[in-house]
Amino acid sequence: MNTHLPHDLIAAPLFIIGALLVLSGLFSLDPGQIAVGAIFVMASVGLYRKGHHPEAGQPKPFSHRHH
Repeated sequence: MNTHLPHDLIAAPLFIIGALLVLSGLFSLDPGQIAVGAIFVMASVGLYRKGHHPEAGQPKPFSHRHH
């Protein structure tokens, strides 16, 4: 099972909402809206990174060298 799927289901919409808030805030010159949007974007990126962080004990990738 994909263990990072729940993180992605939260991170993706959070990123989209944050980006839209930043853009809307830029067009309306609303610093509060820009700040909230930026926080949403940063939170979504952090959540995405946490979900995709390699697990401890993960096997090393195969080497292309032949012995």
